[in-house]
Amino acid sequence: MQMKRLPFVLFFLLPLGLCAEGGFWTSVSVEKSFRKKWSIGAEADMRANDNLNSFGRASIGLSGDYKLLPWLKVGAGYSFIADHSPVALKTDYKKKDGSFNGFNLDEDFWRNKHRAVIDLTGKIKAGNFSFALRERYQFTHFNSSSCQRTKYRDGVREGEGVDITGYTPIGGYYFAPGDEEVVTDDKGTKNTHMLRSRVSIDYNIPHFPLTPEVSYEITNDLCDGLSAVKQRVVAGFDLKITKKFYISAAYVYQHQFQAEEYEPATLHAGSLGFKFKL
Repeated sequence: MQMKRLPFVLFFLLPLGLCAEGGFWTSVSVEKSFRKKWSIGAEADMRANDNLNSFGRASIGLSGDYKLLPWLKVGAGYSFIADHSPVALKTDYKKKDGSFNGFNLDEDFWRNKHRAVIDLTGKIKAGNFSFALRERYQFTHFNSSSCQRTKYRDGVREGEGVDITGYTPIGGYYFAPGDEEVVTDDKGTKNTHMLRSRVSIDYNIPHFPLTPEVSYEITNDLCDGLSAVKQRVVAGFDLKITKKFYISAAYVYQHQFQAEEYEPATLHAGSLGFKFKL
């Protein structure tokens, strides 16, 4: 790292301390271009969630791009992902009439995923601005896994004439000692097919190593009538340290349209990436 650029790094990375209240994502990638049209790369990343109290994901992947036209390229990639699901309290309902039946408390567990992507990216320049549109097909296979589940049934409310001394309070209800049942909940395999559409804008500041960028991405489920699954807004920058070493930092806002009742629908995170161009 050139020491004269170190103050820029520290100044622009400082706001990440505020972004990281919800989560923090970090990655290291290597990219190699050859014959002017081809490029290959590898990336490893880790994500911490829940106010940095737990790891949410770790992954490693390979990718490649081919430039069809000066403004258009096609790409493909594969990633192996280890995904962590935190402790979750889920409301259970009776299957016959849909009435309240109690709660299921699932312990945290890890689940491996295999992900393959194919994308097409178009990019044009207008002065110092660059505008890009990427359409990505994403296939994900979820391996089977399991977790310990505690079932709580026949809960009572405070003030219903029952002595709740020694009862377990959960979700506004109280459950008698010994009423819970511990079982193993199997998470079967499944596949998802998504379309991720992203538009981005960056600005090349003349004679300055920092390039600001903002993007918006929406993910749609191809197996559910293209229903919107989540959206993501990223605002940050790329900072050129040397000819072969870059740092990227950003604020990430993500919202799930179909979040489970035990999942936060909105995520705020800071991201920090290190890229080597060989």
